[in-house]
Amino acid sequence: RSLQKGVSLLESLVALLVLAMGVLGMLGVQLKTMADSQTATNRVLAARLAEDLFERMKANATGTAQPYSLSSDWAAVTAPASSARCDAEICTSAQQATFDVWRWQTTVRNTLPGGNATTFLAPSDNQQLGVMVSWRLRNTDQTGNSAADTARAGWLNVDVGGGPTCPAGSACLVSYAKP
Repeated sequence: RSLQKGVSLLESLVALLVLAMGVLGMLGVQLKTMADSQTATNRVLAARLAEDLFERMKANATGTAQPYSLSSDWAAVTAPASSARCDAEICTSAQQATFDVWRWQTTVRNTLPGGNATTFLAPSDNQQLGVMVSWRLRNTDQTGNSAADTARAGWLNVDVGGGPTCPAGSACLVSYAKP
């Protein structure tokens, strides 16, 4: 009987250890699910934002994608002069295109984490507008460093032959449309 002293306590400690490991495992799965859910949400937002620019382009009916092309430049579009703010003034098609791209790019930057966007003429068809929307991955800092998201960045990064490339540490969505 003296050999059995403390066995119940030891069994209880082992059971607590097993329970703690199970709870930590479930917590890890929950965190991974939340991260993937955020990535999916950002991807849907990026698709909706690309669709928004295409709708603006169709409403302007210039007949060409050229006025909407930023020539693969990731720089922010300069705000149009107050006389060319087409939400309050009557504008030409070219002014409307400049205003649309500025308003759209501003919306992308304000909607997605680390959001940025550019437009370009499709390498295979210069009548087709390409849109690339990028956003910073959840665990990525401003410089793009993240061990946790390196694998995820690989399948969310896209390369457009002859067009823009996705910035480092970002996920990108590419979409095309004709006016």
